[in-house]
Amino acid sequence: MSLHEKVKELAKSKNNTLDVCSFDMGFSKNYLTGLKKHQATSDKIVIIADYFNVSADYLLGRIADKNSSCKHLDTIQTQEQTILNLEKSCDDYEKLIEKNKKDYDNLLNEYQKNKIDLNVYRKLVENMGI
Repeated sequence: MSLHEKVKELAKSKNNTLDVCSFDMGFSKNYLTGLKKHQATSDKIVIIADYFNVSADYLLGRIADKNSSCKHLDTIQTQEQTILNLEKSCDDYEKLIEKNKKDYDNLLNEYQKNKIDLNVYRKLVENMGI
């Protein structure tokens, strides 16, 4: 089945004419009808696929079932989500490291301050002969 025939069938399933669908997609009135004679560009195929809620692979004849997606699409989407989750985890980890570094610096400063005060106290105690 040609791209034109598939689009015509999809338009019919929406109870629309090709002209109405062309208008809805922002194409010229006769664009979809003209698919009998010319090929669609990739950007137009994506718009058509999104409009009819089918995959570009279906429109291009790479898969037969209009309700199927590209066999690797689910894997790609899962991998993209995993990458987003990892990026968020890295951001959270970097924030935690920065917070821990600040806490450590504060603790070290307090320790050094108290250590000096303790040494001063010890010297005072020694000078007092206690």
